Amino acid sequence: MGQNKEDRKKTLRPSAGDYTIRDLFIFGIILLLALVAAHYFGVLVFIIEYVDKRPGAVMFLDEFVAGLLVLSIGLFIFLLRKMSELKSETAERMRLQEELLKRCQTEAEMEKIISHQLHVEVEERKRLERGPGHKPHPK
Repeated sequence: MGQNKEDRKKTLRPSAGDYTIRDLFIFGIILLLALVAAHYFGVLVFIIEYVDKRPGAVMFLDEFVAGLLVLSIGLFIFLLRKMSELKSETAERMRLQEELLKRCQTEAEMEKIISHQLHVEVEERKRLERGPGHKPHPK
């Protein structure tokens, strides 16, 4: 258990915050690809042409956009709640891990003390068996 705090941090799994830059980079690439695809394939032009040919579909399009807006706001609220929950769960796990490490260190120290005490007792018995005038060996 001779590890210091920095060594233990290296062995822990990375937290969700460690992936933020990577996730933003991936999101940016996907967004860029979506914009390029929309530009070259004319997705928005297709929607405008569809609405021009069917004027009654404008109402459907408005409902579709409103539904997507409500869905995106709901997913954002869900995301915030989930992040808060995961943050508190991670904090609890870290606290429990630190407590476990302290217990393991305490047990290892106790075992070391007990082992040393047993070694001293064995040496003392050996010295008594040899006789009272016998000096112990220097270490």
